[in-house]
Amino acid sequence: MANTWHGEFPWQYLPASKAHPSPGTTPVRTYTPNAYGLHGMAGNVWEWTSDHYAEPQRHPDPAPQACCAPGNPPRNPPRNARVGLPDHGNAAAERFTRRVTKGGSHLCAPNYCR
Repeated sequence: MANTWHGEFPWQYLPASKAHPSPGTTPVRTYTPNAYGLHGMAGNVWEWTSDHYAEPQRHPDPAPQACCAPGNPPRNPPRNARVGLPDHGNAAAERFTRRVTKGGSHLCAPNYCR
């Protein structure tokens, strides 16, 4: 088992113990390997699934939003608007089908990342 969030994520945090030495990342091979002989894999990897990703369906008439409320997302963001990625049009989307990914970081608890 890798070092993951302690307790029920994100509502509870238990302090470090001998079983879980620190709340952050830990050195390689801190925990015993799994049945495949791999160390620290829970919560540290992403994997592609065989499912194709589909954009969520948008309602034709979205509920009105307050114009001045902080944090409101744009009403109609571009289809390929993703944080940190440059907009290169739909060239990649036209050539490749996106797949669903699953996984998480060292902060994911087993009950949350499944």
